[in-house]
Amino acid sequence: MKILLSTGLFIFFSIGLCFGQTNQSISTSNSLESKKTNVSSESSSDDYMGYEDQILKRLVVKKIPQDFPKPLLGQTREEYKETMFTWFRENLDMVEKKYQSNLK
Repeated sequence: MKILLSTGLFIFFSIGLCFGQTNQSISTSNSLESKKTNVSSESSSDDYMGYEDQILKRLVVKKIPQDFPKPLLGQTREEYKETMFTWFRENLDMVEKKYQSNLK
């Protein structure tokens, strides 16, 4: 009888632990999805990683050109900055004179 009771308790707690880990996995997964959602909603409101004002400051036009690169998925801020400066170098006619010398 004690063996059956011990075995039953062991199985009960084992199932409970597995179920708890499943819930933890689900909550962790939901947390990660939430973070992904925050990132994507953030990037939809700011297509230039927060550099929009700095980009406009360097351009001779009032609006960012359509061909100006937007950050790629997974691209770091440093990688994106390099992408932006490559575009500036390739489009010097669109860049304010005072910023052109820093790009050459």
